[in-house]
Amino acid sequence: MRIAAQTVVGWLVFLALIKSRNFFSSTLTTILAFYNICIKLTCTCVFTTTDYSTSNSNPFELTPSRLTAKEGLCAEIKCIVSKAVTVDGAYWFWMKDGKWNDTVKDFTGTIVYSSNFSRRLVSSDFEGRVKYFGSSSSLLRNQYQPFCSILICDLKKSDSGEFSFRFEGNKKWVTKKNVSLEVQENPCLLTFQKPPAVNESDTITLTCSTLRSCNSKLQIQDLGQSQPLTQSYSVKQHEKSTTVSFTTRLQDNGKVFLCQTEGNEDRYSIRNISVTVEYVPRVEIKKTPPMSDVKEGDKMDLTCDSYPSVTSFTWMKITDGKHEPHKTTQTLTIKSASPSDSGWYSCEATNEIGTGKSQPVEVKVKCE
Repeated sequence: MRIAAQTVVGWLVFLALIKSRNFFSSTLTTILAFYNICIKLTCTCVFTTTDYSTSNSNPFELTPSRLTAKEGLCAEIKCIVSKAVTVDGAYWFWMKDGKWNDTVKDFTGTIVYSSNFSRRLVSSDFEGRVKYFGSSSSLLRNQYQPFCSILICDLKKSDSGEFSFRFEGNKKWVTKKNVSLEVQENPCLLTFQKPPAVNESDTITLTCSTLRSCNSKLQIQDLGQSQPLTQSYSVKQHEKSTTVSFTTRLQDNGKVFLCQTEGNEDRYSIRNISVTVEYVPRVEIKKTPPMSDVKEGDKMDLTCDSYPSVTSFTWMKITDGKHEPHKTTQTLTIKSASPSDSGWYSCEATNEIGTGKSQPVEVKVKCE
């Protein structure tokens, strides 16, 4: 902030009036002396803030001040923004146990999240475990009550520490107060691993386990069904587990299963996996136009519609009961129909699991 000499003179008159009434005489004498020096030297008074500003103008604030969570779960550290900030060319990051280093004129600590990886690289200890669900750059500038919070998941006891938020742009701020996170031991930490892919009609087994010292019962649940699954429980020296086995169907592909302790409502302690069921292609022929009859000289498209993804197609024309290979494209196009194009057609689609066949369709070419 720069103060012109005329402004200083105005303040001198005001301060002299106050001094004449014996208000704060010693302090004001010092201030007057300072401004007299400024005027004599025709100097410009400049006031600056430090690089790591935590002044009252700091718009960023963290809550709560202390936070406890159990290992394996998630912890949300809330960051609110009290006013709009200039974000052009700016970036921001979260750090654990960050400290200002006068030698390098920068903060040192473990980076847990960064909006700009080229400027601040996230520590491998936190990579993939921290989700930023704050406002975007445009919203930090315009949104009513913007925020800059993070969610740390799959917590480890080594994650315990002091967390702070740093903004670097036209102005630089670091939050005044840190959030102290303590990660406690979790006796009911769940392990629920996704099983390898299986073929249709194979048996798949899901296993969920925890420490034997956990006092709660384990449950595996099909997210798409309300009926409980038949489960098998076992207890070993250091762990206990529950398993569910079933024969897979096409409809089971992508199905989600949950594992949780009985009566638990903490969403961060619930584990979920999806199953992958691989199967031969389901194939159907679609005709354009859809009718069986086509006039001589007209165009007709036969499309081999299949799922899941396939690696190849083969068209067959059925003549005298024999399937003769015809084309190897997904769409068979008859550009100008002739009587010789009449007949039955089928399509085969192949993937890594096998080959699926369509029901045959008939094409009739009518002469003019």
